[in-house]
Amino acid sequence: MADTNTIHVHLQEGTAQNYFEILKKSFGGATHENYYLLDQGPFRVKMSSYDIMGELEMIINESECYKPIVFERTPDNDPDLIHINLIMEGHYTQAYNEELKQMEAGSAKGIFLYDGQFPIKAEFPANVNLKWVGFKLRIPELKNILTDAQKVMIELFGHDQEIAYHVALPPELDRLLNDLFQYRELTSGQKPMMIARGIEIFTNLMTILKDLIANKSLNGLHVEDFKRLNAVKKKLTRCFDQKITIEDLANEFGVSASKLKRDFKQLFDTTIYQFYALAKMDEAFRRLKSGQYSVTEVGYDLGYQNLSKFAEMFKKVKGISPKEVIKLADVV
Repeated sequence: MADTNTIHVHLQEGTAQNYFEILKKSFGGATHENYYLLDQGPFRVKMSSYDIMGELEMIINESECYKPIVFERTPDNDPDLIHINLIMEGHYTQAYNEELKQMEAGSAKGIFLYDGQFPIKAEFPANVNLKWVGFKLRIPELKNILTDAQKVMIELFGHDQEIAYHVALPPELDRLLNDLFQYRELTSGQKPMMIARGIEIFTNLMTILKDLIANKSLNGLHVEDFKRLNAVKKKLTRCFDQKITIEDLANEFGVSASKLKRDFKQLFDTTIYQFYALAKMDEAFRRLKSGQYSVTEVGYDLGYQNLSKFAEMFKKVKGISPKEVIKLADVV
């Protein structure tokens, strides 16, 4: 049954002006040169954009949804246009290549960089205040802001494959991002202050990315990587009675064990073994709660030869013993 409470908005990825037009068409509100303002209906938003030396567009956004809103963004068909989002406050979920990820301030998913060549579905929950800063740039046009910026972007996106990167938001950028939201309230000198701080943030970000590249600790995920990882995840949730090894999974999916471990951790924020163990406990809880299975049946079905170890792991993960779950099921 469709969720009639959720609002769906379709738009093509692109510049801030494109966002302004779609938002106004969908919700009303007011636009004027470099900003969009809406303070009524199911969505409150204050979004503004700034042109930085003709090479970089910076977007400042503060919003709150009073109903869940899903933005379905289609590709922009411009491989040179790169999108960078830094989440300062709040959270939302984002799905691309069939994988749903939580984007959250202060997490390993605080910064998202992508080339806009694949569809993205962003789901914003109700009553969550969200603040983010975005940069949009075209690689060939990066010439004056930072000499190394163009090299960094070419290193990350200089090919024809769809690719995305997740990076943790460094603490040193928090103060600079906070300044942007304070400066936007200035009645005098706002624009130069915003642009100056935007250049500083972008410069710091490029330096951070350059260091990550040099240390080989920044790895993008291509479309084929996403498909492979989703297939691995699906397999893990369908073979609870089996003993899994990284090597066997790597051989089955045609990738090296080291790449599989690295990519899985990057996308899902957990190791393969941790995910498998937690998924088992989720399945165990579901079966026990149904009241149709005994602790012995569930433990053995999920591959445990030692029921004491099964009960110990279940209690550690769920905070309740398997027998207690069955008792609760009987009460219900």
